[in-house]
Amino acid sequence: MYAAHKAAGGMTSIYRQLGIGRERLLRKVIKDHFNLDDGQVAWSYEYKKEDGKTGRHTLDARIDLTFIDNDKSKLRLRNWLERSGSSLLLPQERIATLKGVVLEVRQGYKSADSKRQNADLRFGIRAYNEGYLPIVCIVSTQASQTVCRRYQAAQLLVLLGTQGSDVESTYGFFESAVGYDLASFFQRNSLVLRSEFSKVLEVLLSSSAKAVVPKKEITEIIRELPLEYGNEDEE
Repeated sequence: MYAAHKAAGGMTSIYRQLGIGRERLLRKVIKDHFNLDDGQVAWSYEYKKEDGKTGRHTLDARIDLTFIDNDKSKLRLRNWLERSGSSLLLPQERIATLKGVVLEVRQGYKSADSKRQNADLRFGIRAYNEGYLPIVCIVSTQASQTVCRRYQAAQLLVLLGTQGSDVESTYGFFESAVGYDLASFFQRNSLVLRSEFSKVLEVLLSSSAKAVVPKKEITEIIRELPLEYGNEDEE
């Protein structure tokens, strides 16, 4: 019972930290492949809370055509914006005004939490108001179809962790719009990632009262792994 209770809490923490690690990884890929700095990839906005106070919502990444110096990279993203805008049934004149994308990265999205959904829909409206296409970028296949349909109806682009179209797949988007083979990155590093997470799980499942979860956050563990990052942009 002790081990099961400890493992359940630990698994929740691991899943949360895994999401943070993926967010940082995807932001690094975007920065490196478009040669952007922290300020250029950052995007946030202010909004009024129900109690009248002002809140700030910071998204995970932004890609703005204005900041891209490489003409091939800029054209690649512009062509992708045309395809994704058409898939969302945006008017052509609206597609022509899009200057980039804003991403919210998720490891998975099985929850149908109304507060989170409302925040996502709000960010979608604000992104469009500033000329960006809003993307909910899910790295796994774990996503609520009900939530996905609601977002798509509001013209938020939902990308899933599948192999497929670049306007439906997170991996397709990164290969086509960014120029990086994200799927190959995980394939190359799957053994070392599994090994490290197995070590953490072994500690969580131990029935010994002295067994403790490593104090390092999972994101710190990932940062120190000998990962093969590579450069997938062949253009």
